[in-house]
Amino acid sequence: MQSRSTTLTLSLSECEPGALPPVCAKCGAPATGEKAATFSWFPKKILWLLLLSRLICLILIVIFRTSRTVQMPVCPEHAGVWNWGRTVLAGTAVTCLALLILAYALAEGPLAGAAPPLMLFAFLGVAVGLAVGFWTLSGGIQARRIDEREILLTKLHPDFVDAVENHSPERQAAYDALRAGRTLD
Repeated sequence: MQSRSTTLTLSLSECEPGALPPVCAKCGAPATGEKAATFSWFPKKILWLLLLSRLICLILIVIFRTSRTVQMPVCPEHAGVWNWGRTVLAGTAVTCLALLILAYALAEGPLAGAAPPLMLFAFLGVAVGLAVGFWTLSGGIQARRIDEREILLTKLHPDFVDAVENHSPERQAAYDALRAGRTLD
């Protein structure tokens, strides 16, 4: 039995609202709306520069990073969980920064003994939060390449990939009728 593809290349016109068939990109169920999903990508060869300098690597990632927003069809179950990984990463950063500020403030006073455990907790929180955030992001739909004409996405549901590949102009009216008034944002 041949495995079904979970990778798909979308043109710029397919990234627009209403261009993709109403099949949830995450689970393959009938989609009831669309969610704007922003994908980022940079050439992974840049990561080899980590061996030389983290700063140079970071600067090149910022320079060469590209992003594209795609209107992804989603079912009600997946409409609200699109960016959990980013939420976890942002929450981790804010919480740990607050703990470090609190630890610094406590270091010079009657509660100075509480500062080292708070700092340790902040650093452990960073490690756990980063691990959970990146693990969550790695499980979702990802961009493997973005250029000026198209975007290559992976980890899509095979039913969504099949629906996009079999999408014909004759069926566009049916897709438009199904989507009418059901955009999620």
